[in-house]
Amino acid sequence: MARVLLSLILLPAIASQYGPGVMQSVIATRQAGLTAMSLPYVLPEAAGCVATRDCGDIGKIVRLRRVGGPWIDLLVCDCSGDAETTAWMNRNGIYGEVDYETAVMWDTVGHGMAIEVLIGQRTGYAFR
Repeated sequence: MARVLLSLILLPAIASQYGPGVMQSVIATRQAGLTAMSLPYVLPEAAGCVATRDCGDIGKIVRLRRVGGPWIDLLVCDCSGDAETTAWMNRNGIYGEVDYETAVMWDTVGHGMAIEVLIGQRTGYAFR
């Protein structure tokens, strides 16, 4: 018998977006190994990409949605990169910046949007 506990937190936040082609350029740079945090040549399946405050998140999949919309999985492809930008994001409740294509899908090009981020942690044990 196995038991798994799932702890979920719903984080309300704000997202902004990258301009057209910017995320693709970032991905190519990270795939070329030109930064401290690289991405593999074959990316995991996701609906799009997001840049977050924490560079340790690069390569992770996050689940989020525009408030009231469907949940989507986004690959963390970039991060804020400096203390000043991170502080600005923290002060303004900004979780991250989505790729341009996601902003188009959400019809939010040119302005921030209210989002929800699903943060989960699995803990568990197995016994016989």
